[in-house]
Amino acid sequence: YSNTNYVLAGMVTEKVTGRDWRQAITDRVVRPLDLRETSLPHTSPFLPTPHARGYDRFVVEGSNPPRLGRRVDVTLMNPSIGGGADGSINSTAEDGNKFLRALLGGKVLKPALLAEMKKTVPAPGIGEYGLGLMKLTGSCGAYWGHGGSLPGNSTANGVTGDGERSVMVSLNTLTPYHPGAEPPSEDPLKPLIDHALCGRE
Repeated sequence: YSNTNYVLAGMVTEKVTGRDWRQAITDRVVRPLDLRETSLPHTSPFLPTPHARGYDRFVVEGSNPPRLGRRVDVTLMNPSIGGGADGSINSTAEDGNKFLRALLGGKVLKPALLAEMKKTVPAPGIGEYGLGLMKLTGSCGAYWGHGGSLPGNSTANGVTGDGERSVMVSLNTLTPYHPGAEPPSEDPLKPLIDHALCGRE
């Protein structure tokens, strides 16, 4: 997995289809799955309303030892910074869940292509990486997902192998740690995702 590969995938898509990669994704994924709250805004920094606001804190330039500055609203940003990679699609947790369930449920790709996505290599400290999918282990077995973050916002998710059960969590990435401090040894959202996928009602 590499964001650079997604930039290249966007370029290849444009070369093969003769269309902007955003249009190809809209025609082949967004519309067929009826992802009504998903958009590919190109360079527009504005989000459809209603939306959450994103906040972050940054290291004060020249501070020694390094210290974090005040909270900054980073909601408005040019999402094209990621090219065909992360950050170039606006969506909601509901649409994200719908996409994950459709992907793992076999409604997006032919079985052979989905099988290719699920071929993994070890990713120490994370789990296993496939082609755009991470294989993780919960209390009831393996599940799939792929979270991500940009300044101000982060998502974590999981979906069962059959696409029947899924969860997506969106949160603010306001940095709670001091510069140089060790981050938590385990993702604090993992228990929440595990409960959603493995918990009993």
